[in-house]
Amino acid sequence: MEMVEVGGLQIAYERAGSGPALVLLHGYVGDGPTTWRRQLDGLSDEFTVVAWDAPGAGRSTDPPERFGLDGYADCLAGFLAKLGFGTACVAGLSFGGILALALQRRHAARSSALILASAYAGWAGSLPPEVAEQRLRQALALADGTPEAFVAAAEDVRDVLPHVDVPTLLVYGDRDVRAPLTVAEALHAAISGSRLVALPDAGHLCNIEAPDEFSTAVRNFLQESRR
Repeated sequence: MEMVEVGGLQIAYERAGSGPALVLLHGYVGDGPTTWRRQLDGLSDEFTVVAWDAPGAGRSTDPPERFGLDGYADCLAGFLAKLGFGTACVAGLSFGGILALALQRRHAARSSALILASAYAGWAGSLPPEVAEQRLRQALALADGTPEAFVAAAEDVRDVLPHVDVPTLLVYGDRDVRAPLTVAEALHAAISGSRLVALPDAGHLCNIEAPDEFSTAVRNFLQESRR
């Protein structure tokens, strides 16, 4: 693991390979290298693959209170700058997908493409109000560390969807009950020109449950996006 300082926070990350930058954002549970191990190993033959530990996760330091989704997005933009990436394809799983959209909203020039896996337009943007509220309450009750990621996940980022102007791939498991295909289809309809891939027999952690199929979809998308 490598470390870099961003805005007073120590951010841990793992980097592999060389080529166009592919930055991987984990969900609100877990850390970058654990979540993205198969992609770090499987895509580094063609890309510079980076999996960060978001503030408060893995070996990164905790964010301050009331960090919010904007705080995560600003930290991510600073992280990309510190690594010397002018632009990068940003791929996010679950909460990581929400963060990728928040980055697009606040720092659009940093993203050359988006990959949204099992993602939402924020819980409040993709789920019925009572479901979003229940999910936040449950997450806070079970929180073992900083609750900031849970609060950020509950935000609504639907406002950015019509303004996404980079190639966008949506990847979902067809058996995902947390971010079902109805959520995927709503994002697909709202993001002009986006592509939707449903992975058979995969659930919410589709990059782990169907790693080869997931990585193939990512590789094909990025190759086509560069043509």
